[in-house]
Amino acid sequence: MTAPTTPSTTTPSTTVAPAAGGGPTEAEARPAAAPAVPPAADTAHRRTAGGAAPDHPGPGTWVKLRPGAHLAPVSRGVHLSHGRRSFVLGGPPALFTLLDRHLGPLSDGTCLDELVAAEGTEESRPVLARILRALLDQGVLLDLDAMGTPEPDPGTAERYADVLAFLEDHSDDPYGVFAVLRSATVDVRGAGPAVPALLRGLAVHGVERVRVLPGIAPAEGSAPDVTVLVADADAGVPAPVEADADGCTDGVTDARGPGGSAEADVWRAASAAGHPVVVVVARPDLAAVATPGPRGGSADPAAALRRAAAWAALEPAGWTPRPMSAVLAGALAARACVEVLTGIGTSPPDGSGTSPGEPPADQVSGHSPGVAPSPPAAAPHLTLVWGHALESRRIPLTGPDGVRPAAPDGGEAVDPTEKSTEKSTEKPTEEGGGGPDGRADGGGADDRAAGDASDDRVGIRSGSHDRTETGPDGIGRTPVTGTAPPSGPRPTSAERMPVPSEGEPDRGGRRGAPEGSGGGPAAGRWRRVDAGALLADLADGRAPAPDPTGAYAASGPLTARWTGPARFERDLDVEQVPVSVASVRWIDSGRTTLGWGPSRAVAGVQALLDGLRSVVVPGTHPAGSGGPVACAGATEHQWLLDGLLRLAPVPHRDAPGAEPVDWDSVTHPEVQALWGALLDHFEQPVRLDVRRIPPLGWWVATAVRDADGAVLGRQWGPGRESAVHAALVECCARVQSGGRWTPERGDAPGTWVLHSLAPQRAAALARGGAALGGTLTAHRLTGDGVLPGRLLPCGLLELR
Repeated sequence: MTAPTTPSTTTPSTTVAPAAGGGPTEAEARPAAAPAVPPAADTAHRRTAGGAAPDHPGPGTWVKLRPGAHLAPVSRGVHLSHGRRSFVLGGPPALFTLLDRHLGPLSDGTCLDELVAAEGTEESRPVLARILRALLDQGVLLDLDAMGTPEPDPGTAERYADVLAFLEDHSDDPYGVFAVLRSATVDVRGAGPAVPALLRGLAVHGVERVRVLPGIAPAEGSAPDVTVLVADADAGVPAPVEADADGCTDGVTDARGPGGSAEADVWRAASAAGHPVVVVVARPDLAAVATPGPRGGSADPAAALRRAAAWAALEPAGWTPRPMSAVLAGALAARACVEVLTGIGTSPPDGSGTSPGEPPADQVSGHSPGVAPSPPAAAPHLTLVWGHALESRRIPLTGPDGVRPAAPDGGEAVDPTEKSTEKSTEKPTEEGGGGPDGRADGGGADDRAAGDASDDRVGIRSGSHDRTETGPDGIGRTPVTGTAPPSGPRPTSAERMPVPSEGEPDRGGRRGAPEGSGGGPAAGRWRRVDAGALLADLADGRAPAPDPTGAYAASGPLTARWTGPARFERDLDVEQVPVSVASVRWIDSGRTTLGWGPSRAVAGVQALLDGLRSVVVPGTHPAGSGGPVACAGATEHQWLLDGLLRLAPVPHRDAPGAEPVDWDSVTHPEVQALWGALLDHFEQPVRLDVRRIPPLGWWVATAVRDADGAVLGRQWGPGRESAVHAALVECCARVQSGGRWTPERGDAPGTWVLHSLAPQRAAALARGGAALGGTLTAHRLTGDGVLPGRLLPCGLLELR
């Protein structure tokens, strides 16, 4: 058949267009004034962004179209896409007809000479050569002659057609990778319904050198390329549960019996292996497949599985049918072995596209252009099989990147681009004037000077009413940033060398609780913090000003589904006036904590901080007992101030010396409004008293319900009226919540006021901390085993 005259006289050009969810549009077709090849990634065949050499491909060079390539006609040529990359091959409408006519030979493998012979005229050679060169540069064609490994024989190619098609679509050397699969050795240790599915999956992918061992003990001889460890609940008779490396038994099913292996033993064997390992866990409630990878910055896979199982238990349809879940896990484990052996499908770890912050992925292998693919172990992940529909979810074990916090009410959003134009110019006054804690206008953060003009202000949507926050102690106002730090060469604590951690790491690489913490070890990693440096920053005004919105954004990993330790409740039946209230459910323990503030963002952060204080050690130490206290803050400096207040000796609320507060002694209108709302709207009259704590010079206010003497609020404050204000805010929050949550801090007062504490007040508190005497020892919890380094500042503070 003769080629049309139009394509034989017009040279096609190539234009890159971004891939879109739909088909090509007119805007995607961009005619080129001169033939030009778009920049393309380096390939394994030494082609560069400048395109292939003019004589490449040669007349006899065999090429093959990748199976996943798609072609579609557009008005300016042909739109081609492969993977996450698309481009337009510019030319006349007959160009698509030409490509479509040769689609069969290109899919089976052909060369330029054969295509020209099929056209029947040498006039088509320049056009066809240009097309092949452009498709090679864009990675749509495979250069079969450049491969070091020949194609398999016809019988093998027919038997493994699907595997070869997958490799041809994702690799520049598919037949070399296939040879790796054929020669790989895989050990399968364990038994249960997952094992037959695993063996079938390996055989389908061409992996035939498989050794099946009934136990998890390694076989004698050379180490395999991959080991699969299976812990199946149906493999044996249940035995007493053993604690894991963290001393935790929650969510660990021991299926020790004939051929069965305990989960704890499987995880220990995986951590001790010196080669790639795939772990299969099949429980009665769910199943999972893990490729742990190297420890270090990665999450603990056993802890990640416990966390994911706790999330699955919250789902209405979270139960998983057996043994189908184990069978599916076995099939997924076979796929994980193929990923480990080939390196295909391991980046990004969640399988959902390029992770935020990474360069765009190449259209061929999923790796970044110009960057060598990472080793398979660099992307550890956990694949969860859960629910009656046997859904699967791939969870990265390096912590979620770029995850924004789940809105506390399930729909509220924090817009980081929204800015507030308000800036404070008010100066603080002496205590007793104007505001509830001695501020001129009562603004919670308005006694700080205006920050730099370029500072972002974030607007918060709170409930059903949008507002710009205005009010005392930060109620009704988004605190602005602080003043510029004073000049001087002294670095901040963040710039100083960190103090080495105390204590010996455990076998899993995590550090136990610091010496003297009591209560037993806590999961996670500990870091010793220079408390003196933090106090110096606070005293000199170099600490950052409170930023509740930034703290809310930073708390995103804590509430990320499957990996976060907490989940915001919807709170649809909780009043949000006069105070915004948010509740957080802690996934591992099932406990619920409450937070409140001028907006849902502030309330959400306070609820998270309240929960983190109980996560630090099993069993919270009572404040003022002389031992270490659990503390938390939106920043590391707030964390230290929170600990200082909890270390201060505070008399019991019934101890003599408290000063009663009457209505006439309250001067600020917002404090009066909150007290009036309790009396008139909620019909919960309270009586208040305050007492000054000499070591720090701060005040503690206590609000007691008249009807039954129950304590509804007990809070710290830098001044008399600010403490009363904080206690009344807590009262309103607890009444609005219907009394479903009660304080778990015992008699210790809360530190809610720190969320909007002015730098001047923070500096005075830091200087007052020296009056406590002794030496402050601070240990920060930097990870919980699942989220390495992604927690808000929390840990232990001790006065020695």
